[in-house]
Amino acid sequence: MRWPLADITSIAGRILVHGAIGMSLFFVLSGFVLAYRFNDGIENIYSYAFMRFSRIYPVYLIAAISTLPWLISTFSNLPAAPGYLVGRYAYIIFANILLVQAWMPQLFSYWNDSASWSISVEAFFYALFPFVLEPMRKLSNRSLYITIAIFLLATSLPGISYFLFPNPPETTIFYAIPIFRLAEFLCGLACGLLYSRGIRIRFPTLATTVSMAMLGTFLVYGPQLWVVTLNWIVVPTVAVLIFSFASLNKGILFQLATSRPFVSLGHISYSFYSIQTLIIYLCIDHHDKLISYFPQLSSNWKFFLFAFITLTIMASISFYILEVNLRDYMNKIWRKKNNRLSASKNISDTAT
Repeated sequence: MRWPLADITSIAGRILVHGAIGMSLFFVLSGFVLAYRFNDGIENIYSYAFMRFSRIYPVYLIAAISTLPWLISTFSNLPAAPGYLVGRYAYIIFANILLVQAWMPQLFSYWNDSASWSISVEAFFYALFPFVLEPMRKLSNRSLYITIAIFLLATSLPGISYFLFPNPPETTIFYAIPIFRLAEFLCGLACGLLYSRGIRIRFPTLATTVSMAMLGTFLVYGPQLWVVTLNWIVVPTVAVLIFSFASLNKGILFQLATSRPFVSLGHISYSFYSIQTLIIYLCIDHHDKLISYFPQLSSNWKFFLFAFITLTIMASISFYILEVNLRDYMNKIWRKKNNRLSASKNISDTAT
């Protein structure tokens, strides 16, 4: 870590090391929310695709453009012939435009791919979702429980192989390539379908508290490995946490989840995640200058709080000024186009 907030052996240090657990939470939650949103099926595949596109792509593109200077500086430091260098630029930009960078783990440490890889994974899930939703909707509750068990086993296989066999591959392969994350998403999808059918955890507050305690224990005392190798414990705990949290209808946790600050943080979370790379790059490049102007920031914790508050402000601006307006504008154009097509079809049908 460039500016460590705590010794790696301390409680805070151990929690920071396991921060990647948030990605499993994100993928399971994504499947859960989509299944609940489309539990009656997808009426129009084109409208679904456009809604997903308008949801993620504008901010994704803005985040990519804002970090272009660091793409140039990254590759300019690597020895290569001019033609080879142009090929590198073209390849990584092309991969990012098409949202396929996560399939090439060698790109993980370039540009903003260390953050945008998850958007690439999510785009793969969005594309696959309509094709897996219908057959899973037809499953009985019992079959969905069995399906969840199968998905939990599938998401554990890379980690099991990592421990059982010598010379394991680079863990970035298991961590970032979409196919190794698919079972997490599908597990959330199956849970979301059960939830949409009225299935609830009987004691949601207890289940939420226990699952949070288990995750907290893992964060502090779990092995310091890539979290994907420990999916056998992380993913089921995350699934229970999401399901039980969604089942809450009263109590302190429910009040917290439905409070205005919590809801607002949820709204800006995508912009927060997307813009983080820009803030990190700016902090790296201007750390010493900031410290010289503001000596109080020489404390790593104070510098972290400064960066966090800055990111939160920028994420709020991004959400309320860019994300919402761009999404609404794109959806407005889409609705107008559909209305024109519907009108033309009605005229054609009347004429015939």
